[in-house]
Amino acid sequence: MRFTTPIRIGTRKSALALAQTDIVVAALKKAHPNLSEDGAIEVVHLNTLGDSTQKQNLSLVEHGGKALWATEHEQAMRQGHVDCAVHSVKDIPGLLPEDMVMPCFLPRAAAEDVFLSPRADTIMDLPEGAIFGTSSPRRQAYVLSKRPDLKVVTFRGNVGSRLKKLEEGIVDGTFLALAGMQRAGYEDAVQTVMSPSKMIPAVGQGAIGIEFLKNRDDLADIFEAINCETTRMCIEVERAWLRVMDGSCRSPLAGYAVFTDDKHITLNVMAARLDGSEVSYDTTDGAVENVNEAIALGANLGQKMKAVLPPDFFEAA
Repeated sequence: MRFTTPIRIGTRKSALALAQTDIVVAALKKAHPNLSEDGAIEVVHLNTLGDSTQKQNLSLVEHGGKALWATEHEQAMRQGHVDCAVHSVKDIPGLLPEDMVMPCFLPRAAAEDVFLSPRADTIMDLPEGAIFGTSSPRRQAYVLSKRPDLKVVTFRGNVGSRLKKLEEGIVDGTFLALAGMQRAGYEDAVQTVMSPSKMIPAVGQGAIGIEFLKNRDDLADIFEAINCETTRMCIEVERAWLRVMDGSCRSPLAGYAVFTDDKHITLNVMAARLDGSEVSYDTTDGAVENVNEAIALGANLGQKMKAVLPPDFFEAA
């Protein structure tokens, strides 16, 4: 396969974002040897509103939500500055803009969360009234459901800066994504890995996705060669559930899908009030052989779950 113009990949400037982009570039070069030629792939660094609010440790929830990580990438694609964007799937809203698609996913890495603290090995071991740092509504609800006495504060930054703040005692504990720690080179700092059976990960956690304009059939052909279909089916199930739940960026939602055999997927989910006072769990499983069946499996559970939750479940969070 020959390409007459460079593939311009948009990415954030953070160490983790660049590491994930390197993974995508390496996969492309392996699948398409001619992309190893000089200038065949160009990595374009983009600034996002998510980055600017992160530097100020502002609440992501209160300043625009997950869309802050993708809006500039999408605008750059529309304006022709980049061809595609590399994302941590967990940071992308369940509903993409109508002109965008995200059909390619690299093999999913570890989806688990990691508990980190210089004072304890689990949240149950933290002293009474300890300060817990997180910017995730899902993690906040989980923590408060287990330890309502803890004080939860906004805690943002890249992996390295958060580990440093933890060491300095700014907070007593936090959760980070295991995949992010591994990809950013902090695997030695991993402390207590949370089993998905105890703490359901965020939708898409551990997965890298590639987004581009819906009309770019040329890119669809290029990226199909590096797509992991097993990962894609699981992510489609999770994101379909997320879309139906239709919670705001303030809604504590978690969903994790895995293949239990060659055809069957099990999806475990959680919805909670932000203060952790009420937590609802559910699960489903079914045969999935294509994207439409994956979407149907996740959407059906979302409809079932939403039907039994109080109308004000998220608004009261």
